[in-house]
Amino acid sequence: MDQNVFSVIEQKISYQFKNKNILQQAFIRRSYSQENPQWQNNEVLELIGDSELNAYVVRNLIKEFGSVSAQFFCKKNEGELSELKARNVDKHALSHCMDLLGFHKYLIMGNSDVKNNVSDSASVKEDLFEAIVGAVAIDSGFNRSAIDKVCEQMLCYANFEDDYIQLVSEWCSNNNYKQPSYYVNKRIGGVFYSKVTLWTSSFYQRIYESEGEGKTEELAKMAAAENLYYDYCEVMNMRSVVGDSMNEDTAVSQLHELFQKGFFEEPEYNFVEKHDSGGRPFWTCDCCISNYDDAKTAYANSKKDAKKQAAYLMLRDVLNLDSDMDGEVDDEWGDD
Repeated sequence: MDQNVFSVIEQKISYQFKNKNILQQAFIRRSYSQENPQWQNNEVLELIGDSELNAYVVRNLIKEFGSVSAQFFCKKNEGELSELKARNVDKHALSHCMDLLGFHKYLIMGNSDVKNNVSDSASVKEDLFEAIVGAVAIDSGFNRSAIDKVCEQMLCYANFEDDYIQLVSEWCSNNNYKQPSYYVNKRIGGVFYSKVTLWTSSFYQRIYESEGEGKTEELAKMAAAENLYYDYCEVMNMRSVVGDSMNEDTAVSQLHELFQKGFFEEPEYNFVEKHDSGGRPFWTCDCCISNYDDAKTAYANSKKDAKKQAAYLMLRDVLNLDSDMDGEVDDEWGDD
């Protein structure tokens, strides 16, 4: 590992190692140490990290659910606490954190591991997570504050489904946009605030901004990128699917196409027959998508027309056609 890699890792976990060799050891697989006996592998660090991670999670659960008066009282029983602890340190959760942090690409492996591509294994990435915690424990002299902070920083990535910084970057490359710019500062209370700006490639015009907060600079950037991805990139992807032709007659099929392409859950339509003051029947239709907070309601003389109108209102909502998406977005879409 070189100094740049050390710096990237230390920045993301919010801990600076006194002994860089211990940090490097956290990434060394046994297959490598067998071929290079001068290097110790990360297996004992994994054991230490597993213990420290479990202790961190249990302490947080007790802070959340426990209290002391004359005796210790806990709102959760042993089985419930065990289930919650297991969920926090689940192999796939820890592996997911390593994916988003990008640490598995720094694994130091022997030929057999390289040949079998073990760096993609969830178990190997789980081991790496624990080894990093173990390395911090050793380097800090088992400083509780340092260990807890690193556990907190790395587990925070479990809250994100994907690496949104990378997704936004790839979207910009694929759609001829300049790479986004990030602005980060630290606010009172230690919270970081980030703003990400999207630019056109031809005129360097600012066209969209999103904000985010996090406990580290990287988490704040990730939160801002997540908001930008769903508020702008995904919306533009959906607009490209729908195309220029959008009206009440096509809205039902276009919503269904977006569902089939995985943008959101399947739309649901709920109908109620009502009567006006003259006793004449009419239909109301609620169009609901579980990914979105608000249902869209339409009224018509026929059930079919009510469905088309509700679908059209929902389609406008998911495409943000009634919001202020400035720059070339407004020019491109405008009013129907």
